[in-house]
Amino acid sequence: MSRHKKIKSTAKLLLLCLLILVSSILFLFIAQNEPMIHWVKTFMPSVSSANSQVSQPESLPESATESSLSIEKISKVWEKDSNLVLVNWEYALPEHYEPKLQKAFDMEMDERLVEPYRQMIEAASKEGITFWISSAYRAPELQKELLEREIKENEKKGMSSEEAREKASAAVAKPGHSEHNTGLAIDLNGVRADFEHEKGYAWLQQHAAEYGFILRYPKEEESKTRIMFEPWHYRYVGKENALKMKELGMCLEEYVKYLALKEENN
Repeated sequence: MSRHKKIKSTAKLLLLCLLILVSSILFLFIAQNEPMIHWVKTFMPSVSSANSQVSQPESLPESATESSLSIEKISKVWEKDSNLVLVNWEYALPEHYEPKLQKAFDMEMDERLVEPYRQMIEAASKEGITFWISSAYRAPELQKELLEREIKENEKKGMSSEEAREKASAAVAKPGHSEHNTGLAIDLNGVRADFEHEKGYAWLQQHAAEYGFILRYPKEEESKTRIMFEPWHYRYVGKENALKMKELGMCLEEYVKYLALKEENN
């Protein structure tokens, strides 16, 4: 046998011995740790299931976010809790709804949010963060003026009448369809897109719900709200609702419809 063939044969033998050794070690490990492996297989699924239940605390009714609900079903929710009046592209301000306006912070707003807002800005100030209200309650008449102004600005940019109105509607709600008509909405620290990158915005994301406020138009919910992301726009819904919405990861459209379906299924 040549020297080259001997070396090749020896290498194969060594490789075979190595494979046998590794296999033996694995066999011994499995045999000695069989109880542990059994524990992992039987116990871990229950742990995983428990964690899943924590992150999703309750099974939700069939989602209504992909389709409309009748105004009768929606109105039952806010009639039960007026903090949840839903005003958007689809649902107008109810005819008999009247905000209880109060002058505070140089603005008019519904009296329900005055004290919670005061508590919120005091808590933020202790961390060196300052908030101020840029806009609060707006009468439907003023809302009409704002919408018409936005349409004209778009037309000046060369848009057709139809394009200008469609673009304006994504930024300014129609009269009677604006959150600001409820008296429960406030714009903070100017209408600025870059507010998203400020410390105040991060603080609100973490703490606003503790005082009953929600970010009304989140970036990831534009398809449901039909309004572009507005980092400055906050809506008072009450502490219990705000915390529940944060837990469930729902915008106001989803949450109100969720409650309407839940009521219907009970």
